[in-house]
Order: sequence, then C-alpha cells, then structure tokens
Amino acid sequence: VNFGIHFFLTAALCLLSSPAAVGADKKAKPTAPSSAYHQQVKQLLPVAWWSFENRRADLGEIEGTVDFGQKGPSSKQFKSFNEDNLAARFGDGSKEATGVIRMEDIGPGSQFDFDNGDPITIEAWVNPDKDLKAGATAYILGKGRTNNRGQQPHNQNYGLRIFRSGNSVYLSFLFRSRTVGAHKSAWHRWDSSEGFSLGSGWHHVAVTYLFGKPESIRGYIDGERVKGAWNPAYAGATTQPPIVDDDDLWVGSSMGRITAVGFRGQMDEVALYRRILTEEQLTQRYPIEPYIPKFVVGSLRPGRVRVEIVENLSKRSSWPRRFGKPATSYDEDVFGFFQVPEKYTGSGVRDAWSNPFLLRAAAKIALPKGEHEWLLRVRGKGRLWLDGKVIAEINYGKFGGGAHNNVQEVALAEGKNLRYLGPGDREKLLKVTSEGREHLIVLEMIAGNGSQRATLGETSLSVKNKEGGFTLMSPRKRTVQLTDQGWTSYRRERMSYYQSLNQIRRLTLRKSEADYWQQRHATAREAITKKKPLGHKSIDAFLEASWAKANTAAAKTAGEIDFTQTIRPILSERCFRCHDNKSKGGLRLSLRAGAIAGGDSEMAAINPGKPEESLLLKRIHPAAGDDIMPPKGKPLSQSER
Repeated sequence: VNFGIHFFLTAALCLLSSPAAVGADKKAKPTAPSSAYHQQVKQLLPVAWWSFENRRADLGEIEGTVDFGQKGPSSKQFKSFNEDNLAARFGDGSKEATGVIRMEDIGPGSQFDFDNGDPITIEAWVNPDKDLKAGATAYILGKGRTNNRGQQPHNQNYGLRIFRSGNSVYLSFLFRSRTVGAHKSAWHRWDSSEGFSLGSGWHHVAVTYLFGKPESIRGYIDGERVKGAWNPAYAGATTQPPIVDDDDLWVGSSMGRITAVGFRGQMDEVALYRRILTEEQLTQRYPIEPYIPKFVVGSLRPGRVRVEIVENLSKRSSWPRRFGKPATSYDEDVFGFFQVPEKYTGSGVRDAWSNPFLLRAAAKIALPKGEHEWLLRVRGKGRLWLDGKVIAEINYGKFGGGAHNNVQEVALAEGKNLRYLGPGDREKLLKVTSEGREHLIVLEMIAGNGSQRATLGETSLSVKNKEGGFTLMSPRKRTVQLTDQGWTSYRRERMSYYQSLNQIRRLTLRKSEADYWQQRHATAREAITKKKPLGHKSIDAFLEASWAKANTAAAKTAGEIDFTQTIRPILSERCFRCHDNKSKGGLRLSLRAGAIAGGDSEMAAINPGKPEESLLLKRIHPAAGDDIMPPKGKPLSQSER
C-alpha cells in the first residue's frame, strides 16, 4: 500500500513538474464528464493511463510532434464514449516527423517493471495513417530500448506495436530475455495472424501475457481474440525472464525516436495494467450495436435483388462486428452469383477488389404459406438472414495448396437434375416456414480471406420446386433452374450484362480525364514533329525512320489530309474496280508499293513528295483529255482531286 501511494505521488509530481503539462494546463478547457469507457478503465486500476482528454500528456513529457485535441472514437460509433471524446496525433502526417511521450521509471521494482510471474495487459485505440509502410513496425507503448544515454540498446522489457503486411495491420508483442546461466539474451516476438484493414478508422487493440508462460499470450482486436504465434525468425517462445531495468516508458516510438518505428496517426486511451484483463472485459472495450444488415431507404427496389460489395474487411476467421459503406451496388434478377463487376480507379483504369471483400445480396420476397426447402451454396464464408435473424451459416472451407483436399462423396442436397456442387463450394439445406407474407432475405458471403482467392464460385440461394428440382430464389416471376443447362444459360446471359455494365462505368470514369489526355497527346505530337534530323549512321538511320513514321502520323492528326479517312474511300469507289481486283494495265492502287511501281507503262502512278511528277494526279485532271481516269462515268470533282 505504501508503495502504491509513493508511486501515485511520484507520478503526480512528475506530471506537475513537466513543462509540457504545465503549459497545457493553462490552455486546457474544462474537463468533460467521464464517459462510460473511462469508468471501465478506472475500475481496473491501470498503473499508467493516457486518455488525452485534457489536451495534454496525462503522464510524462513530450518530445517531437504530438498534437492533442484531436477527434477520437466517439458515441457516433461506440456507445461508451462521449460525443466530443479527444485523442492525440503522433507525427505531423509527413513520413519523417515522429513524436513520443516519455515517462521516467521511478526506480527499481516500480510498477512499470515486469518480470517472470507478472501479468501484463496493454491496450489502446489506434487509427494509423494510410501510408504506413509495408513491413514497418510502429510502437504504441514500450519500456526500454530507448537508446537513452547510459542504457543498453536491447533492453526491451515489453513492447506493444503494430505492423503492416499487405493492406492489413497486425499486432506485435516484443521483449528480450536476459542472460541467465547457459541461456543467452534473445529477442522474443509474438505476431497476430489476423488484423484489420489499413485506413479503416479507429480500432481497439490489446495484448495480455503472463511472463514466463508463453502459452498464456492473447491478442485482441476490436474486442475479439485473434490468432497468432511466437515468430520463429526470432528466438520463439520462452520461459526465460525478460530484461528488467530502470529505462523509460515510451508512448509512440522507440530506439531514440527513429522514423522506422515511430507511430504516425492517432492514438487514444493507452493503458498499462498489472493484471490480465479477461476476454469479456476486452469485448466491452469495443461497444457497438449488434450488426444487422441495413439498407438505404429506396435501395431495395420491388422485383429486384440488391447487390452490394463492401471492401477492406479484416482478415479474420470470424464475422466482422461492423462493415464499412458499400464500394459499389447494382441490381440482379435472382440469387445466383459467379462474378462481380470490375473495379475501376477514378480515371477508368481497371483495379482489383480487396481480398477479402463482402458480397451482400438482399430482396423482399413474398413467400407462400407453409414450409419451404432452401439450398444455400457459397465459395467463401457465408450466412443467410431472414427478417433480421441468421438462419444458416457456412464457414470457410479447409483447402491446401496441393490439390489433395477431401472430396465430398455424398451430396447434401438431392433434386431433379440438380447441378453438382462446384469444386471448392459448400452447401447447406434448410427448411423455412412462412405465414404467407413478405420477408427480407439477405445473403452475405466473404470472398477470400487473404490467403485464398476472392472468387464467388457458384454462390446461390435456391428453393425446391413442385417438380422436385431447385430454382434460384427470385423476387420476380423469373425461373432459373439450378441444373447444368439452367446455370450455363444464366451465366452466359449475365456475362453479357457484366461486359455492358463494365463498359458503361469505365467510359463514365474516363470522361473526367478526357481533356487531359487530349492535351497530352497533342503536346506529344508537337514535340515529335520538332525533333531535329540526326546523322546517317546505322542506329541514327533507324531512329530517323521511326520518327518519320511518327511525324507522318502526327501530321495526319494535325489537320492535314488523312489517307485512310479521305483518300482511300475515293480510290475504293472510283479506281479499285479496275486497279485492284482486276489490276488492269498491271496497276494496283490498293498498295503503296504497287502505286509507286506503276503498271505496264513502267511509269510510277505516284511520286511521294512530288505531286507534280505523279502520273495519277495528271490522269484524274480534266486536262488529261482522252486519257482521263476513270475513263467512264463522271470525272472526279475538284474537292476529290
């Protein structure tokens, strides 16, 4: 008890003596009423806690760029926060500037020191910048490894970090074991294998651990436990004790505040405990309303299936507790899906959907009174909602990379001419009873999981018909049989639809940059025509020939006569009848080489660059008299000549 009083008095004195804290006090606004979240944290007695609610560093001193008064997670998303909850930003948005909050250790055996047998929990709310480098590891909270003068460089007592891999962010817990007997000091790093999507807003992260028991470690993201493992690239799991000394506790950076490990983005509610918070307690940290699919008023059109694609899902085996706004949406006729429209950038260039992404299909359908037999088929992780309740769910399949997977020998569903379940797809039969009214039916499937391709397979919802077969569910009077012939015909039809839809979207997006590209092409043509002639050495001659072709093409588009658009149609109509198919007089005008070679007269029909010496131009002129060409019909008009 005496030690606890001593600790809190010392921490208070450190805070009051901090220039950064004193300066902030003068400008600070009145403290807002405590939120439900703050009450939860207080009850668990953290040994260090940075709430950033008072627009300052609650403990320690600031070094570098740390801006307070930022908008944090609020009641608009998370019900246990106040609407005006505040956070701190570390770094100024550039790739170089970093910031840190430094908290001095008060001496040997302090509340900040953790040894074998000590339980620890570190938690925080984070919103990292979108440009977090791939492979970069950013510190949230760590003790040791500060590179402070007089301290050894690898004295990491503990550290909670995040790192980027692909477009996802993962947890990382790090410490270094100390040399004991034959055991030499080594690094030990635990990484989560599930994360959250970069740029997806605020997330709660936490790690709990009992030092000396490597199997006790747990990682949590958004109130859910995530899978992970001790990284074999380091020394792996260990029962050895960590390094313990009097080095500082840092928030937001490490290793002398180098850029590579600095946190850039927003942080809030960073807390350190000498206890292991339970899964139930950490679930309460991410307080959101239970998820139920909701749709914009008017988006569910009568007789249509509304399809939405939601990107940037977390790579986890469980269902996300919330989803972002749809990236795109469109309508279909039936609950049958094998492909989605292409994704395009703002300039109309083809892009790729995130892996994973969510396919959500919904429709209001009136069901006849009585019991109905439904068949759900999915490629990824799927579930079926009926009037706001989940009535069926199918988990991810277990697939290896060597094509040695188990094959389902007996089909779950049987029906007249029923199409076999596609390779990699899974199915579920269910019975639904209706009172004879309209129902809201929603099919959701997560395509891909980061390691598997984000494809739809032959995802569908169908209902057993009177003939004993299955028909794709539809809100309109349209029948698509779930047979080989029915599915193949439907697929062929929808492929044409997707091609048309893709083209419309692509051309619409390209319009926004049409003026830019026209100007760029005009500038390029002008630059090419201004190229100076080079010498006549072999390589120069080759380049000159290439530029000559480009100059000719540029001249066409600069307002001069275009052979293909202007000259060839005249030749085709007035000359080719005798001097192409028949090659009368040995002259062929459909080929440039033939026109230059001439016919039986051995005189060139055209002389490139010298129209006055071109026989063809003389023959089409009225002054040619009896030798005028063409010999029959009306002579060429002045505009044609």
